[in-house]
Amino acid sequence: MKRIKNLLLLKRVANCFNVNAYLSALAMAFVFQQIIDSSIEKYKLSGIYAYHDNVTVVGTDQADYDRHLEEFLRAAKAEKLTLAKCETNKTEIDLLGYRVSHNLIRPDPKRLKPLLNLPVPQS
Repeated sequence: MKRIKNLLLLKRVANCFNVNAYLSALAMAFVFQQIIDSSIEKYKLSGIYAYHDNVTVVGTDQADYDRHLEEFLRAAKAEKLTLAKCETNKTEIDLLGYRVSHNLIRPDPKRLKPLLNLPVPQS
């Protein structure tokens, strides 16, 4: 709780000094990260990975995934978290510049496109 109070203080300072909205958004993502991390620990959740404002739920098979998702949603409800833009039962996700699927991690094609479209050097 101390970390969250310190971050809320940072947000107030950022707002007082009119720091751009990016810092406020970054602070809120940090608060979310702290809440999710503490919830994962508090409820002893497995198969849950949080990064900034994204939460990824994984499983070794559909039943394992369903169990992890149900446990996470139960914990989120208990912590009064509102979840938005949820996508479930994906077999492939884009995460941190990579496309991740079963036993395969490769670069995200959307991020590679500008490199592939670079002109060929002339000298």
